[in-house]
Amino acid sequence: MTGLRLRDLVGPVATGTMTLLASLTLTVVSAWLITRAWEMPPVMDLTVAVTAVRALGISRAAFRYTDRLASHRLALRCAGTARVTAYRRLAAAPTSRTAALGRGELVTRFTDDIDAVADVIVRAVVPALVALVTGVLAVGFTAALSAPAAIVLAVGLLIAGSGAPWAVARSVRIAESRRATAAGRYATAVDRVLTDSAALRVRGTLTDALAGAG
Repeated sequence: MTGLRLRDLVGPVATGTMTLLASLTLTVVSAWLITRAWEMPPVMDLTVAVTAVRALGISRAAFRYTDRLASHRLALRCAGTARVTAYRRLAAAPTSRTAALGRGELVTRFTDDIDAVADVIVRAVVPALVALVTGVLAVGFTAALSAPAAIVLAVGLLIAGSGAPWAVARSVRIAESRRATAAGRYATAVDRVLTDSAALRVRGTLTDALAGAG
């Protein structure tokens, strides 16, 4: 529905991975620099590390900015494609199916639901792939230094990257299902009050309708 392809994710994932790698490298170099400086070596021994810290700090900010541009551009493009696809499917759908949908429900589906699709790309799909690529690179680099440490790191990343996201995804799925149902009902109630206020007043149910839309 969004027209999202795997090759469209290469740019955002690459810039996100570079941002995360720059942050990790900055942490490692900064820790080494602090530890090494405590030994009070000659200043020239710390020159490369000091320069690396500055370069990594600047590159992290630059990659972060590029990452935001790439990921949000992809999300907006997918949201636009999803809206076009939804309108085409609605136009081609049987009249009996479209008539069963209230205008409030349609407004919710074409606004909040489409925006939620864009949020999934920015906050779930791209970060998950960035974490996966960065984790693989981190384990590979650690394995070159120490195989036992790489195994421990891989197990920790596997637990943190599967158990916690599963629990969060389950809770978010339940919350979003309830939110979508409530939002649809609220939009339908408001649309009913705005369009049928005269009929509701004649029937004496305007007060109840206002209470339901409040």
